[in-house]
Amino acid sequence: MTFAASEAEEVLFSAPLSPLPADFVKVIRWISAGEAEEWEHSPFVLPSGRRLRGAGECLPVAEPGTKKPAGTGSLRLEFFVSRSLLVPRVEPGWFLLKTSLSSPLSVLNMRIIGPRSFLQP
Repeated sequence: MTFAASEAEEVLFSAPLSPLPADFVKVIRWISAGEAEEWEHSPFVLPSGRRLRGAGECLPVAEPGTKKPAGTGSLRLEFFVSRSLLVPRVEPGWFLLKTSLSSPLSVLNMRIIGPRSFLQP
């Protein structure tokens, strides 16, 4: 699946592209500028401070095209992960990404997309 940024959006950061294993799927997450910095410093593994505790270690993610929830950051994070790590949530299109504190989670082809105005000083 290819993403085409709209007129009002820019790719703010992009990790080097890697070949995707057959079971990898694209997920998205809306993030703040602070979380974007964490991902920029660690574009191939899930930043450790972003896991949710309780019922296992998880990170909320969504399918591309899922409506942006209120109260979330203005930047969209896109990356690919193994489908086997996604646990469906009650809301359609939403998942918990299973993670582990003991071993880093690999993510591929991560990029951060946001409003063009975010790039202006």
